[in-house]
Order: sequence, then structure tokens, then C-alpha cells
Amino acid sequence: MKELFLHIGTQKTGTTSIQSFLKLNRVELEKNKIYTPKSIDIGNGHHRWITTFGTEENKVDAFIANQEFSSKEEKNEKIKKKFVLFKNEIERNDEGKWIISCEHMQSELRTEDEITRLKNKLEKLFTKINIILYIRNPLDTVVSLWSTQTKFGAKLTRIAAPDDPFYENVCNHKKTIIKWENVFGRENLKVLRFQKEDFFNKNLFEDFCLNVGIDFNKNFKSPPRTNQSLSLIGMKSLGYINNFIPHFEERKDRSTPLKLNKERQNIASYIERFTLKGESYNVSKEEENKFNEYYKDSDDWVLREFFPNDKNLWINKRKFIESDNN
Repeated sequence: MKELFLHIGTQKTGTTSIQSFLKLNRVELEKNKIYTPKSIDIGNGHHRWITTFGTEENKVDAFIANQEFSSKEEKNEKIKKKFVLFKNEIERNDEGKWIISCEHMQSELRTEDEITRLKNKLEKLFTKINIILYIRNPLDTVVSLWSTQTKFGAKLTRIAAPDDPFYENVCNHKKTIIKWENVFGRENLKVLRFQKEDFFNKNLFEDFCLNVGIDFNKNFKSPPRTNQSLSLIGMKSLGYINNFIPHFEERKDRSTPLKLNKERQNIASYIERFTLKGESYNVSKEEENKFNEYYKDSDDWVLREFFPNDKNLWINKRKFIESDNN
């Protein structure tokens, strides 16, 4: 039997840390026939190529753009070859448990057709498929996503409104759950909250292991903290620099592939390193009220359907600002 656990996100729920944990302990895990595919790993335990097996043929997301393919034909051929490598890797093992981790499965596979396309390919390789979904308070997610976007060139001066389509796609957990359960079935979907109080032994790695059926042991190594949110001064500094040194080079027309701007090099990591101890970015009470109101239907539904014994979906320890962050 080959069982698959698809860890689909969401973004800003410790996905990078989990991916690093799985890669760091690959040898130890394989002793117990627990595998993570190398063929679709982009080098840091992140199985980013998995989304390309489900996306529509004409779709170009940021990941595809970064590959700098010269044509649609070249892109499609590369994806086909990737899938063959992936298929061969899975078939080399007669039995065992596989874990694929990529938060962009949730954010980039936006339609049930795309999710179904991915399922149709995976169910030919695996006997059983489970979905692992961590969810987070929408406002906390948006603040953290804004920090990440700033690292990759965003020029935003404050968090977006709660109805911003980019953020709403990640934060409306009701919509996400309904799409994935319609394709894979609720019985194969596990919804978990990304808040320390909910983690088994208050440890994210132990919690993840418990929910994918891994016996956590003392031989496992823990990776260092990665992808931390910028401080307020870090956001301001890098946001200012982004106006002059963009993440991508300017292109002549839409047919020209996006290219990374080599002038940026390590600017983002430099800013992060030397501003990390600065004051955190905090929201206003008014901003929190707007987010709570906008996502009330989604959060109430998730609470009722998946955590019926709890009074509230989220534990809130937020600090508020007295004046505008600008």
C-alpha cells in the first residue's frame, strides 16, 4: 500500500519549517518507509513542482514565470518530464508512506477542475490520499503575507483591505475547505489550527508528525527558524528600496518572460537580518474589526463544522497601535 499525505498549506502556517524538518530528517524517516519526493523538490524540501501537475495549460503563476521558459511548448514539455521523473520515483518503492508539502497547492489551484486534475494523476500512483490543511487567523495571515511580499518586491505601505482577492484566496478557509473536500471527500481532509495552544505538546513538528502518522523520536533534528516576518522598520526600509530596485526586471511586452533582477541579490535577507529585533508591526483595533466582520461567515462555519466543542475559533493575544503605522 502506498499512502500519500498532501500538505497543502495554507501560506504562513509554518510550511517552510515543516518542509525543512522533513528534508533534514529524510534519512531517519526513510528507515521507517516514510518518503518525500526528490524529483519535485526545488531544493529546500518544498515540493513546488506539484502544482504544475494540476494547473491549467495556459496558466502562468510566479513559479512558472521564474523558470524563464522561452515558450509555452517548452514549459509544457518540462512539466511532462517532471511528472515522468516523479512517477518513476514513486514506483521504485513497493509500499510506504509519502509526504508532499507545498502551500501553493492551496493558493494556486483555485478551481475544483485544477484540484481534480491533480487528483486524477495522483490516484494512479497512490492507494490512499489524505489532505493536511493548517489554517490561521486571517488578520495574522495577511500581516505575515505582507511581510513576505515585501521581501519579494512589494511596494505596499500598509496591509490590504480584507476583501483583497489575493489575500481572500488564502484567508477564506470555508471556500478552501469546500473545494478540496468536494474533490477528495471530507473523510480524507484534516483541518488543523496554526496556533501554539493547539499543537501537540505545543510543538509544530510533533503536531505535524502526529497528524501524518509519524512516531516522533529523539533522533529527529529541528531546523533553525526561517522565513520570519519583518519588523516594522524592516518593512518600511525594504518597502522603500523596492521602489528603486524591483524584484523582476522590466519587460518590453507581455510575451517576454519575467526575469529576476540580479541587482537585488541578498538585499531582502540583509534587511531582515539587521532589523529583526525591531518593533513588530501591529494593527489598529479598527483594522481588526474590519477583518473579523468580513471573515465572520467563514470562521463561524469552520468553527461549527470542525471545532464544535470550542467557543472561539482563534486565540487572540494581539497588541494594537495607538497611531497609524505610516
